[in-house]
Amino acid sequence: MRIGRDGGRPTVLDEVAHSGLPSADFAKTVRVLLATRLEGSGLAERMPPGMLDDIYLAASELANNACEATPLEAITFRALFGARSVRVGVWDSSNATPQPKQVVEREPHDIEPDLHALDEGYESEDIGGWGLALVMALTGDRKVELTPPQGKWVSATFSF
Repeated sequence: MRIGRDGGRPTVLDEVAHSGLPSADFAKTVRVLLATRLEGSGLAERMPPGMLDDIYLAASELANNACEATPLEAITFRALFGARSVRVGVWDSSNATPQPKQVVEREPHDIEPDLHALDEGYESEDIGGWGLALVMALTGDRKVELTPPQGKWVSATFSF
């Protein structure tokens, strides 16, 4: 751990990381790691109401996106903790830049129930793919950093 300032930016006070193969439990592991560190360090108590849930949701969505982008290759989750900020990020080996789904305003009369939406194997453009848009709605501080020769970090920062 370091305390101080580096080039005008706060330095990292603590961090947590986890690497592994994509799985249905990867996002859950990320949330448990975050909860243990944030609640155990007292940082969670200094956050505004709702921010802790926003951080968990963003980290889960980033982890799920990485699992989908590279289902057969290792991914890495990393969280950096500052005195007044938390940055969560996930690395995967795909070079594809993630694109958020475009949010379209709809009126109630534009929406029609789809009776097949709950059927196993059903696919539709309206279901899924909203993770990055959710992250962007939770924090405006989202970054995609390519890591030549392969892969990228996708991260989001929450300041309080």
